[in-house]
Amino acid sequence: MVKKHIDALTGIRGIAALWVLLHHLVTQYPLEGKLPHWVTNIAEKGWLGVDLFFLLSGFVIAYVHHNDFSHRLSFSSWRRFMWLRIARIYPVHLVTTLALVPIFFIASTLFNYHSPADAFSLPKLLFSMSLTNGFGLENSVGWNAPSWSVSSEFFAYLCFPFLAALLFRASLFTLQCFAIIAAVFALTISLGWGLTDRQSYFAGWQFVLLRVLSEFLVGMLIFRLYQIIKVTTLLPMAVVALFIIAFMALFNTHSRWDWVMIMAFGLLLFSLTDNSHFASRWLSGSVAVYLGKISYSVYLCHGVVFMVLNSAFGRLLPDWSGVALSVPIAAYIGVSILAAHITYTFIEVPAQAWLKQRIKREYRADVKT
Repeated sequence: MVKKHIDALTGIRGIAALWVLLHHLVTQYPLEGKLPHWVTNIAEKGWLGVDLFFLLSGFVIAYVHHNDFSHRLSFSSWRRFMWLRIARIYPVHLVTTLALVPIFFIASTLFNYHSPADAFSLPKLLFSMSLTNGFGLENSVGWNAPSWSVSSEFFAYLCFPFLAALLFRASLFTLQCFAIIAAVFALTISLGWGLTDRQSYFAGWQFVLLRVLSEFLVGMLIFRLYQIIKVTTLLPMAVVALFIIAFMALFNTHSRWDWVMIMAFGLLLFSLTDNSHFASRWLSGSVAVYLGKISYSVYLCHGVVFMVLNSAFGRLLPDWSGVALSVPIAAYIGVSILAAHITYTFIEVPAQAWLKQRIKREYRADVKT
């Protein structure tokens, strides 16, 4: 199958990043408790934006790399794949985490800042630097807190070559794909409901790798369905998916039903492979695609920006209200996107290109030997 770039899948990344940003935005000073109820409801569900990332990542990684392991799995191919993924995720993660070191030092020295959760301890810095802060280990999340999902996705990357060898070497058919997806959700729903007395779909922090890997696997299976199912138009699927997502977000449905939202994410991703309907066209627009390109930097920069601005707004004006609330909203969003643009342009793209060149040279050397 000839690979084509699916712009709508880039655009949906930008929307997911903004949704996560909104989720954290409404809890920042001075916005907490002051925004319209429907905005707060949508923001409450914004934490599921990372689950959309995991599904999307499984699809895209399978789309790009499924042939790398469908015929032969070797240490050399696994190592090359992992270095390519590290080149993609680690530079921005490293910079945004280390940027908090001087910020924390200045805040604690000049303003007597102290984290009640001990978020800036040395052990938590080591967890973050080693990309193990999203493995479900106790007291491992700190510093740039959103990066836990980067760590969890890194684990999914470690597993991808083995999953790809199993799934794509076997040439699964439609019913087999649906059966595996159903089994995955049956497992995660049973575990989550069983451990939380049906209060949550997710079983808890100690099972975070199951959450990530199950969604990553479903994303891979959605790609396999994309390979084998040929439909004239996927507009009805897009409409159903968007309706479910909008309804559950607007009414902030109970956490026990979050699996329905995740299924809707999967339907939406599959529908976006059809570029003829309104959702694909909108998400393929220049603004959405640009936000998608910088979405990784948006995701990792916004926590740093929020930490700085949250403290600044508390000192600038103690009682924000009314129309004045548009100032911090614009600042949180605008500075986050600006910081992401700078990070993407001067760190993410150059570092990734440089590391990829080194990987290619080493890979050619390995082939010759």
